[in-house]
Amino acid sequence: MKHEKISVDRSPAPPAAPPPNGHPPPLRDAKPGLPEPTVTNFEPYNEFDRKIADFLFDTVVAGPDLGHPSAGGPRAVFEIEAKIGTLVSRDDGGRIALPVQSETILVPGVSTRFESTMSKLQHRDMNRFLNRETQLSQQPPRIPVHYRHSVEVDTFHPLRPAALDQLPAYARDLISMRKHAPKIRVTRDTKTNQVTAKIVKARIADLDIFCPGQIFDIRISVNVEMRYDGPIETLVDGGDPMHVGANGNPGGQPPRRKDRLSYEHQGVRIDLTQVGDPRDPSCTHELEVEVDAEEVRRQGLMAQEGVENSFEPLVKRFLDNVRVLVRAGNPPSK
Repeated sequence: MKHEKISVDRSPAPPAAPPPNGHPPPLRDAKPGLPEPTVTNFEPYNEFDRKIADFLFDTVVAGPDLGHPSAGGPRAVFEIEAKIGTLVSRDDGGRIALPVQSETILVPGVSTRFESTMSKLQHRDMNRFLNRETQLSQQPPRIPVHYRHSVEVDTFHPLRPAALDQLPAYARDLISMRKHAPKIRVTRDTKTNQVTAKIVKARIADLDIFCPGQIFDIRISVNVEMRYDGPIETLVDGGDPMHVGANGNPGGQPPRRKDRLSYEHQGVRIDLTQVGDPRDPSCTHELEVEVDAEEVRRQGLMAQEGVENSFEPLVKRFLDNVRVLVRAGNPPSK
């Protein structure tokens, strides 16, 4: 076969094309004495991390414009969280099995459900792990992890038509697409009995990640949380704040006691929560990771405009924290 000769064009390179889908192109500056990353001198993006970034870009950055709070009006914010638990088959109730050897993103619509719980012993071990890492982070030059312990009780109230009318149009549209009847979650601090939040929550989308080499899987969820500014009294049956339904709770759904340990680090918050009475066999344990959704959106909009930003590094830091926790959940090797 005859080989073509190579002609080298030493004229200045043309201006770079705008980044696709808001993602900045890899750096291409040559550094004397250092090897180039590839034959193209580009470092290829990590496809897995890019898929997560694309998911958050599509749902949060390019999602509904929640606007700004108006005087006396409700405010809505995005919530980005990763739950750590188990992906279970709807057919046999066991953990799913796939012919893969590393973490894998599932196509939406697969017949699975996600169980976001862990055992009491796993909760204890994760608590010890996070406490140890919090202590280690206090030593310079580390960036300290900030710890907080809270005990709260949630009650759930039906979202009546009068309350629904107080929400903005996009919120009503989101709620109308839900299969279940919308509820308002009222949260009280158990020490002061003060109401700390009145929230209507609507789910936007989920992305499931199967981790075959670990004992835990991951679900990344994007939600919209809308603050309800109306009085609590109007939420209760008959308008009487003392009137309760089944299980001693307004609206009939049992209260949810949350004993929560929170660890915050660089815009990422890890919540280790015991839900229910610890003496009750039905008490459950949850581990969630939340990233600053407002900052994700801000950085994503900057990426969309083609200016310098930290969108993908922020998403990667969020994802890496989730990975660290999933791997910490594995039992120690013998």
